[in-house]
Amino acid sequence: MKKPSGHTIPLSLPRRWIGDLAAFSRNVPIVAVEKSLNVKALVDARRPMTEAPGWCALITRAFGLVSARQPELRRTYLTFPSPRLYEHPQSVAAIVVGRDFSGEAAVFLGLIQGPENIPLPGLQARVRQLRDAPVTEIGSYRRLIRTTKFPRPMRRLLWWYGLCASGKQKSNIFGTFSVNSVRTMGIRVIQFISPGTTAIYYDSPDPSGALNVQMAFDHRVFDGTTAGRALAELENVLNGEMVREITRSSGD
Repeated sequence: MKKPSGHTIPLSLPRRWIGDLAAFSRNVPIVAVEKSLNVKALVDARRPMTEAPGWCALITRAFGLVSARQPELRRTYLTFPSPRLYEHPQSVAAIVVGRDFSGEAAVFLGLIQGPENIPLPGLQARVRQLRDAPVTEIGSYRRLIRTTKFPRPMRRLLWWYGLCASGKQKSNIFGTFSVNSVRTMGIRVIQFISPGTTAIYYDSPDPSGALNVQMAFDHRVFDGTTAGRALAELENVLNGEMVREITRSSGD
């Protein structure tokens, strides 16, 4: 009886762009820290609301505010023509969104410019659009699809320029920080790769208000003390400014 044999599967566009990202992440010295934030004040403020802002919008806006106060969080490392740091004038959030693309699960980056300047209702609407609008209606998704259709040498050159040579391009295409939720999957990330400077992973708060947050960062740009200050300030902003903002909006 003939034994079944395997077969070759061509790389789909989603597997190609993840491969490109992984290739350019290989030489980034990522360090990860983890902190349990006490956000009971924010949990209590959200509880009576019929349409409370989601945690993605809250964390994105809060970290944008933190980044506005800590310029190290808006910096990125460039290698060409010589190693240097570039500081972007405002935050750019890259929301990691899982979408269906041509019948396949795919990961996209949805960009939000200046989240610290967008009120929560508007930011919530932007996040919802990234998750629900047709893929072809989101500019950053279209750009990723279009770039990945190029032959590998051409698209790798485009990736190289955007990640290694131009700080403005890198920030406007890949964000100054990314936000990724693992709360619906019941998992904890234990290994990180990223071509960017900062990646935020968050879980759901437990009944006591403890919110587990992981922060992966490029050690060439800043150190663990900066990451620790950022997470401490993130906790303060979530319990302070975010609570006041949703309290005002619920009272309107």
